[in-house]
Amino acid sequence: MALSTKSLIQWAESIRSMFKMEESATKGNELAKSNADKPAKQASDSKAENSEEANEATEEAEMSLSDRMEQDKQKFPGAKEWAKEEERLFEIFYLRQDIPILPPHWSIDLRGFPLTDHIFQTSKDYPPVIYSHSETMSGQFAATHVLSQLIDLTLAVRTLIESENLLSPTNQRTARRRVAKLIKARLDKTLGWAARDGSYDKLKIIPNIIVEVVEAPEEEARVVAYMTARIRALAMLQREHLRVDRSDDFWTSTEPRLMRPKRITNKSLTGRIRAGMKRSLESTRSTPDLVDDDTTIMSPDSPATVHDTEYRSLKRRQIASPGSSDDELTEVDGFGDLSTPYRVAPKSTTTPPRTPASPEFRRKPPVVYGLYILGTNVFVLTLDSSKGDAGIVSFQVHVDFFDKNQSVWNALTLAVPICAARDELMSRLEDFSPLPAEEEFDPDA
Repeated sequence: MALSTKSLIQWAESIRSMFKMEESATKGNELAKSNADKPAKQASDSKAENSEEANEATEEAEMSLSDRMEQDKQKFPGAKEWAKEEERLFEIFYLRQDIPILPPHWSIDLRGFPLTDHIFQTSKDYPPVIYSHSETMSGQFAATHVLSQLIDLTLAVRTLIESENLLSPTNQRTARRRVAKLIKARLDKTLGWAARDGSYDKLKIIPNIIVEVVEAPEEEARVVAYMTARIRALAMLQREHLRVDRSDDFWTSTEPRLMRPKRITNKSLTGRIRAGMKRSLESTRSTPDLVDDDTTIMSPDSPATVHDTEYRSLKRRQIASPGSSDDELTEVDGFGDLSTPYRVAPKSTTTPPRTPASPEFRRKPPVVYGLYILGTNVFVLTLDSSKGDAGIVSFQVHVDFFDKNQSVWNALTLAVPICAARDELMSRLEDFSPLPAEEEFDPDA
């Protein structure tokens, strides 16, 4: 049962195609069309072509899995310049049905789900991709519990949809909003677990992953532009936070909070975002408001701005696939030239000269992740923030929580970037200071 006249699945595929570089038709389709158009006198040539195609198909079948993966990776424009984290994410997604992903002892807690044995066959040579850093039984159970809830999310979404009367457009819109809110709440809870597991739930952090709801407008290009602008804004925050000459009022102007979705209302949060703005980015137009939903933060004054040229170059710049509501992507002074690559500051007792055109960083700005919810679909995007505006927003994959046959893979697919983001933050806990006592994360709030 579709949520709207235009199927959300078609929406998802259409949006994916906008990230995907234009490719010619498959060789098989070209061959079929060619055979249909050619006169009978060219039958011998067609046979030769068929034979050649058959040989190529045989060679492709004989390729190893890794060779096929490398071949497919080359279809992604900019793949050669991916950060190692982006490349690893692509490889995990590509091989996720063939590699061990979960710790062996998790099989006990997850025995009620249709998981194959090889998923748990991790070892020192093949460490788990999704796991907990906790050494306690309660910590391990918390991890399997949150993963179980992600697996159950597909059933919950389908139950919600099928319980609605979707004959009227109003009911369809209401159902979309309820589904998106349900998915976001479950992903926010998973991010909360990751923060506790990574021991940064009581630190004032700059998030490296966001979860947002996107309401579909009339044009898919606006959805793509919005998602692109938001993840670029997050990357911008990472660069500003890691600058050696970071603005003194950085924290007062951004107030980034990640893990307290139930403590702050959307109204008060949006007000703080706007109040904390210092100036808008130099641009000629703002990204249109795409969301009429209380689960997503929207601000016309936010850095979610896109130039007309970015609209026209989306197909060339994006690549295809085989946060909580408290993620404040606000702007502060002193971003400098964001199109320049990063430079790690040298360890020296003397103060290096200030170079606004090429800012120096205390460490390399990380890869950031965006999980964008559109109806029953979640899109996974990545961006190497160290590359500034030259970085390519990568459309890694999308999952559909209306597909009853993908409940396990939907959960595992989204858990992978969440764990990757957690591990990156854990590697630099010294970059963050403790939250004031009244702002500490309260899982029961």
